[in-house]
Amino acid sequence: MELVISLAILGILVLSFTSIDLFSRFHVISADRRAKVQNEVSNAVEHMAKQISRGVGRVGTAPVIINTPPTGNRIKVRTDQNLNGLIDDNAATCFISYRFIPATYEIVFFPQYSIAGWSNVAANVHVAAQIVACAFTYNAGNNLVTVDLTACWNPLSPLTCGNPDNPSVQIRTNIKMPGVSTR
Repeated sequence: MELVISLAILGILVLSFTSIDLFSRFHVISADRRAKVQNEVSNAVEHMAKQISRGVGRVGTAPVIINTPPTGNRIKVRTDQNLNGLIDDNAATCFISYRFIPATYEIVFFPQYSIAGWSNVAANVHVAAQIVACAFTYNAGNNLVTVDLTACWNPLSPLTCGNPDNPSVQIRTNIKMPGVSTR
């Protein structure tokens, strides 16, 4: 009888420790996934802030063009490549662009864009993956570009984004462009 009782107590202890271990592993894995997604989105927002803040413009010359074609959101920003703080009428002032591609869940950076259109002049640079939503807005009165990104651990998963097994992160930031004059 004592042996049966001691085996039952040992079984309860083993089940308790196993339950604690599984619970801890689940939360560590979920927190790790959330941290990786947040790091990816944070790096993308920092890259955008660095590049977009170099925008230049003046009254009548929009520094930002936002386009929402069927294939994803795009933002194009006039930048000052020779760092003189002016809009130059030559190749020194060109556009940079970011494009969200919903089919591949990524954001791509184009360091040089033609002034005439959306055609790419230079090779693109991958900025972020796992992005499920992206929105760009421009407030001309305050010279602010608002970037709103939402990313998910696995966008292709049947689990909804925000689920503990498929965590999501949303980051919104305002990027000031000090080289733009609206007055």
